[in-house]
Amino acid sequence: MCYTTRLAPLSLIAMLSLTGCLEVEDDTNQELVESLREQNEILQDQNDLLAQQDQFTVSFSAVIKDTYQDTRVTSSDMRVQVLQGDTVLVDGIEATNGKVTIEDLPPSSDLTLLVTFSDGSYSDRAFFMTTPGAPENDVYVDLGVLEVSVPVEISFSIIDRDTGMPVTGLEFSGDSYLGVAQYSTADSYAHTSTFDEETGLYSVTLPKDFAVNLRANIDRDNNGEADFNGVEGSDGNIQNNFLMLYSSGLSEQASYTLYKATDYTLEEKQVTLTLLDEDGNVISGASFYNDENDIDATYDEAAQVYTLTIPFDGSSRITMPVFSAGDVSYRFGRINFNRIESSSDAVRRLAVSTSGYKSNSYYEIIDSESVSLILIASETTAQYGNIQTVASFLSTEDYSYSVYYSEPVTLSADSVMLTYEEFEVIPGNASTEDSTPAGYTRVQTAEKDANVSVELAKNNTQLILTPDSELLGNTVYNYTINELTSIASGEVVNLNSDDKAFTTSVNPSDEEFSISDVILDNGNYYSNGALLVAENTAGEANTAIESRERVSLLLPTSIENLNYFLMTLVGYTENGQAYTDYASYEIVFDGNVRYSRYIGLDVAENENIVRDSYYNYVRGTTMESGEFRYILSISEYLSDNKPENANTMTFHYEYQTQAGVTESGTITLPVL
Repeated sequence: MCYTTRLAPLSLIAMLSLTGCLEVEDDTNQELVESLREQNEILQDQNDLLAQQDQFTVSFSAVIKDTYQDTRVTSSDMRVQVLQGDTVLVDGIEATNGKVTIEDLPPSSDLTLLVTFSDGSYSDRAFFMTTPGAPENDVYVDLGVLEVSVPVEISFSIIDRDTGMPVTGLEFSGDSYLGVAQYSTADSYAHTSTFDEETGLYSVTLPKDFAVNLRANIDRDNNGEADFNGVEGSDGNIQNNFLMLYSSGLSEQASYTLYKATDYTLEEKQVTLTLLDEDGNVISGASFYNDENDIDATYDEAAQVYTLTIPFDGSSRITMPVFSAGDVSYRFGRINFNRIESSSDAVRRLAVSTSGYKSNSYYEIIDSESVSLILIASETTAQYGNIQTVASFLSTEDYSYSVYYSEPVTLSADSVMLTYEEFEVIPGNASTEDSTPAGYTRVQTAEKDANVSVELAKNNTQLILTPDSELLGNTVYNYTINELTSIASGEVVNLNSDDKAFTTSVNPSDEEFSISDVILDNGNYYSNGALLVAENTAGEANTAIESRERVSLLLPTSIENLNYFLMTLVGYTENGQAYTDYASYEIVFDGNVRYSRYIGLDVAENENIVRDSYYNYVRGTTMESGEFRYILSISEYLSDNKPENANTMTFHYEYQTQAGVTESGTITLPVL
C-alpha cells in the first residue's frame, strides 16, 4: 500500500480504477484512512480480475460451403481474413478441406470474417459476428457452416417513359453479408452496379443462389425529392427516394420503366340531354346517370331537359334504364363519349356513339366543356322481361351496395340478405348436448345475418342496400339479391350478376401493427419446456413428446394494414450455439399479404379434429383457439427456447404503413 498527502476528488477516484491504488497521508483522520485502504483493496481486486481476463481469448472454427452444391469449398484461391472495423486482425488463414480455425481473437468484440476469392469463382462474402466474453477461461466457438455462392452477372435497363431513353446516373447496390447486426463497414461489402453508355444497361455481379435486393437513390439532383414516383416492371417499387428492385423480379435483360406521375384533375363536362318520342314530343320521367361514378341527372321542368356533370378522362358514358311514360315503355339506352386525337386536325373532337335510341347512333362534335344532345327514345312492348345488371358500386366507407338495373324492378324485403361466416371452435367437452363427442374438436362456420336497409331509386332502376350497423372487421360478407320482378312485364328473375362478396378491412386504430406482435413457434405442443395442453377433451393425457420441430413465424392480421413488410433471416441460435443463415421473405407487397391465414386450435396432440368445411388450421402452437394469424414456415428445426438452452432466430425487418411511415430494425425472436 502506498500513501501520499492529498485526497482525490470522486471523479479522480473513478479514473484511478485503471491504475490500481490511492495514496493518502497517515494523519489524525484515522477513519478516512481506513476507508481509503478498503477502497484500495477493492480497486486492486478489480485490476487483478481485469488483468486475468485480458489473458483469455476466443477461438472459432467454421466450414465454408457452396450453398447450391452443399459441398465444401476447397479452392486454393480462397482467402479468409478477420477484421475489427477496417483493421485486419488475422490474415492468410488457410482452409483444410473447407474448414478454417482462427485463434487468439479478442473476447466481447464486433468482428468481420471476410471470405474472398481471387479467381472470382465465388462471390466474396462478409460474415458479421460478436465474440463471446471470456471471463474465466479461453472460449471456443463453432460457427457451423458459412455459405457462399457462385456469381452471376445481371444486366437490366432503366428507361424514362417520357423520353424513351435510359435513365443514367444511378448506382445500384445490394447486400449479401450475413450477421445479426449491420456494422458500420457493411457498405464496404455491397455489390454495386456499373453502367454501359453504349448498351444503356446497368450490370451488377450478384451471388447466384442468394436473394439480393437492389436499391438506388433516384434523387439525382439532391433536392430532397425523387426524380420519379412510379415504376413499371417485375417487382420494382419506389420507397421514399429509392428505387427498389427485388430479387424475385431480377433476371437477365430485365427492364424497368420509370415515370413521374403528376396529380391529374379529371375534366368535367356539362351534358344537357333532350329526350323525344318518335313524334318529337318531349319525354319526362326517364333516368340518366353516369354508372362509372354514380352521378345522376336532374330534370329541368321549365327547359324540359336532363342535365348532369360527368368526369371525363378521354372517355365516359351515360346510361338510361328502361322506363315507362304513360302506357308506353322505352328501351334501355347508353351514350358513349370518346375524345378523338388527330395530328392532322388541330381541333379536338368528341365522338358520340349511342345504342338503344332511334336517333343517329354515331357522330362527331367539337370537344368542349358543354355538350348538348338530342335523343329519340325507342319504344318497346311491355313483354320484354330482359332484366340485366348494368353497374354496381360498393362503398368502402360504410359498405353500402348500389346496383343499377336495365329496367324498373321491384322486390320484397326478404329477397335481400347480408350474411357473413363466423368461425366456431367447439371442443368435445364443452357440452353434453352438442354433436361433438369427447376427444374431438369441431371447426365449423355458421352463417350469420346482418340487418340491412333496402331502398329503390331512379325510377326503380337503382337498388341501394345499406348495413344497419357497423360491420365486423376483417370478415367476409355476402350481399345476396334473390327474386326481382320486372314492373313492365311482371317477370320474376334471379340474377347471379348482382350478388356481391367482400371482405371488410382491419380497423387500423384497433389493430395497429407492431413488430413485437410477431411470434416464432415450433408447433411442438410445448412452450419453455411445459405442455401447453395437459390432456385432450376426453381426459386422456396429451401424447406429445417435447421435440425439435420446424419453426414458423406467426404473423398478426394487422399486417393487412401495411403497404409492404419484408423480413430477412440473418442468424439463429440452436441449443446455445450461434449459426449464420440467410433467407429473405416478402410478407406483404403492394398491400397484398403473400401468405395464408390460419385459425389456431389450442388442443392436445391426440385430439381429433373435425371440419364441416375446409379451412386452414394450426395446432400445437401458442395461438389460442379461434385466433387468426398468417403463417410463414421457415426451413429450420429448433427446440423450445429456455433460460439454460437458447433457441432463437434473428431477423432484419422493414415495413411501411398505409400512412407512409417506414420502420426498420433487427429483432431476435425466441422459439415458443
